[in-house]
Amino acid sequence: MEELIKGIVIKIVEEDVFDLKVSHVGTTVKGKYKVEERIKMSALEGESILAKRSIQDMETKLKGKEVRCHVVTRDLFGRLVAKVKVL
Repeated sequence: MEELIKGIVIKIVEEDVFDLKVSHVGTTVKGKYKVEERIKMSALEGESILAKRSIQDMETKLKGKEVRCHVVTRDLFGRLVAKVKVL
């Protein structure tokens, strides 16, 4: 089952990777996440799966905004892989 975390996007790293300042985690996963996490998006709600992204597009769409992340897994680089929704 996917886990839920929320927070503010503080930095865009790549077209599909950003740093999140975590403000909320689901009640069943407290202590499992750091204050800041690197997120690799598996999907961005409202966007076509084939949509091309640029860092500038991601700055506009996400930086400084609150997002909800449905965490799927943690990859080999320690990033959280998640479906993302801008709140």
